[in-house]
Amino acid sequence: MINFHDLHNDYPLAVERLQVGKVDKLVPNLRIKQKYVIHHAVLKQCGLKITQIHCGIKFEESGVKVDIFLYIDLSTEQRAKAKNEFKTDLR
Repeated sequence: MINFHDLHNDYPLAVERLQVGKVDKLVPNLRIKQKYVIHHAVLKQCGLKITQIHCGIKFEESGVKVDIFLYIDLSTEQRAKAKNEFKTDLR
């Protein structure tokens, strides 16, 4: 049987904000997580065992992909209208 620590020892997926010295850092570790906030899709990837749910939030994601495509189209149009070489090569 494969141990949880064996699976996640190289790269723990659930990071925590910890103070290292005088600086806050995101630290990947294998400690027990309490009141840990995580998206359900990431939770499935981590393979963590849930012992208690403290709070749940329901939300709908906005169409980020649509915004990106609109930006790409706008940028392409502006490059096509550009009159000098610098603006046509902008990325």
